[in-house]
Amino acid sequence: MYRLFLLLILGLLLIQPLLLTANELSNSTNNPMQPPAFALQQYQQEKSKNKPKVAVVQKKRVKSKPLLLTSILYSSTRKIVIINEKMLSVSDTINGAKLVSIKKNSVRLVRNGKAINLRLLNQSKHIHKTVVQKTMDKKK
Repeated sequence: MYRLFLLLILGLLLIQPLLLTANELSNSTNNPMQPPAFALQQYQQEKSKNKPKVAVVQKKRVKSKPLLLTSILYSSTRKIVIINEKMLSVSDTINGAKLVSIKKNSVRLVRNGKAINLRLLNQSKHIHKTVVQKTMDKKK
């Protein structure tokens, strides 16, 4: 009986360390090699200091020159407009706007999904004033 008791104690002494290590592996919070929480936090802060900071760059809007419709050449065979001293026909682009239609007195352009309608200004008043002034100067 004495021998059996000694073998049982000896068996427990040999098996107990194996049971403890298995229990420690399953419970990782008691890992003696893991640094304390404050040390981990300090390490993360130091690590983030060395990283280059990413700057958010906002795209500046470039103000484009206003579109000025000067003239429309309209016939059954061809349609041409002059906008900002540039000759254009349908599907041409100017300042990021695409010319989509030409009518007798107006044009339609599309820029960034928004329609831009330009009308031909009635310049006959300006011409008429100029003519009147010239004739009045001759009479004097």
